[in-house]
Amino acid sequence: MIGSIGLPDPAAFLRQLILTTKDRAEALEDVLAENSDDELRDQVDQFVAALIENANEVEEQLDDAEFGEFNLLRTAMNYNHSWKLYGALWLRSEYEDSLDDEERSAFDELIDVLMFFGPTREHFKALYFQWELVRLIRSILITAFPALAVAIATLLYLAPTSFPGMTFGVANIIWIVSASSAISIVPFFVLTSIVLRIATIAKRTSAIGPFILHESDRGGDIDQRINHSFRRIR
Repeated sequence: MIGSIGLPDPAAFLRQLILTTKDRAEALEDVLAENSDDELRDQVDQFVAALIENANEVEEQLDDAEFGEFNLLRTAMNYNHSWKLYGALWLRSEYEDSLDDEERSAFDELIDVLMFFGPTREHFKALYFQWELVRLIRSILITAFPALAVAIATLLYLAPTSFPGMTFGVANIIWIVSASSAISIVPFFVLTSIVLRIATIAKRTSAIGPFILHESDRGGDIDQRINHSFRRIR
C-alpha cells in the first residue's frame, strides 16, 4: 500500500502511512482538477487542504515519539482518520455521477489507506496497553513494599512522644504522620494515574471506521453534510 516494505519502528511506520494518505489526497486533487463539476472540485479542495494540514502537524509530532511512551498514542489520536474516511466516502457517494473511472480509482486508493490506519492504530494501542500493564505491575510492586513497611512501622512503633518539639510552628509528630500517610498511599496514586491514562486512550480511540463518536472531533461541515444527506433521504 505504501509502495515499499514498511519500517519496523511503529512511529516511522505511522509516519509512512500518514504521508501516503497525504500523497493520495494530493493525487486525488490533481485528478479532479479538470472535472467540470465546480462544487465537487471546491469540496475536494477543502477536504484535501484540511487533511494535509492535519497530516503535517502529526508528522512533526511523530519526530520525537517512541513506542511504549504515551506520545506515540497521543499523536495517533490527533490524526482524526475517522473524519477523513467519512469525508472521502461521502464525497465519492455524493458526486458519484460526476466522476469517471480514474477519479473513482483515486478516491478508492485514498479510502483504502485511511481504512488501514484504524486497525494499525488499534494494533499499536493493544501493544501499548500490554506495556502499560507490565509498567503498572512493576510500579505497584516497587512502591507497595516500602509503603506497607512505613505504614506498619508507623502503626506499631510510633508514639505521641517519639518526635517531640515543633518545626515551622507544627508539631514534629504531625509531620511524621503526614509523611507516613503520603508514602502509604503512593501505590494508589500510581494505580489511579495509569488506569486513568489507559481509560482515556481507550475512550478516545474506540472507533475504527468512519464513525465519529466525539463531538469535539467533528467539524461544522460534517454536521452540514449529515443534515444535507438526511434532507436528500427525505
